[in-house]
Amino acid sequence: MGDKSSKPYNERALEEKIHSNWHKTIELMRRGEFSTVIIRAATTVELAANLLVKHEFQHNRKLPEHFVDNLMMWANGLIGKVGRLLLPIYKNIDS
Repeated sequence: MGDKSSKPYNERALEEKIHSNWHKTIELMRRGEFSTVIIRAATTVELAANLLVKHEFQHNRKLPEHFVDNLMMWANGLIGKVGRLLLPIYKNIDS
């Protein structure tokens, strides 16, 4: 199981949360806990979307962190983050 001395989940960086959730997903898959795997995998995907949104808006677009955090709360969920935040800014960009 996990290391008892590890940093509390709510104090981890987003990248650390993605990493730990993915490893827990794999562990659950090996144990055959498939319904839990789906939820854990979905959580991991949403965390990865959060990382993408934060990078795009804070680093590429130079928006303040508090504003980006509010946008992410407003978007709520993977579909909201992709549909309300990411797709609109990439809609008219030529490939």
